[in-house]
Amino acid sequence: MGSAADPSGTPLNPECAPTHGRALGGIMAADGCADLSEHDRSILAVEQEFARMVAGARRAMRARATAMDPSLLPFDFKVVGALWHHDAHLPEHRGVTSRELTDMLETDKSMVSRSIKRLEEIGFVLREQDPADARAQLIRLTPEAADSYAATNHKQRMEVQARLRTWNVEQVKQLGQLLLKLNGPRPEEPAHHDSHTKAPGSPQPGR
Repeated sequence: MGSAADPSGTPLNPECAPTHGRALGGIMAADGCADLSEHDRSILAVEQEFARMVAGARRAMRARATAMDPSLLPFDFKVVGALWHHDAHLPEHRGVTSRELTDMLETDKSMVSRSIKRLEEIGFVLREQDPADARAQLIRLTPEAADSYAATNHKQRMEVQARLRTWNVEQVKQLGQLLLKLNGPRPEEPAHHDSHTKAPGSPQPGR
């Protein structure tokens, strides 16, 4: 077991995960987990809060889907979201093909096809012939569905922003920095390597 000063120690026993054992001082405890280091207890506390965050995000997604239409399934809501985010910053709502949507969602084509059919039946999506390919169809949200999704998206953002505005600016900045550190570099911002920086022991110019 790694110490508080050694973050690269042995991984925590799966039995110490937040979903196991009983709550003890905010940490889930199980046999063999009572003598954790302060560092490992802190890691478990973070895991527990992430678990709560994920559960909350699922509840929020279900609430948004219900607000749009009580018959909207969770996967259908994901399809609506993918279509909305794809077209949100385009000058015209071009739409996407079923294949493109499948790739965007990284899922099975049959699931997407069934979802599109359900969304079409409740008036959430339209199919149009692709002007660039007569064999393909473009799928896009109806204006009403796009507006409804945008409204639920705005409401959720306002709720998060309202909570963060109760923090001081340094706390908000720190949260952003810590999340960036946890997530790693953004895909469009690869880790920067200074070509002028020499490895230890490398000969320096002029020497």
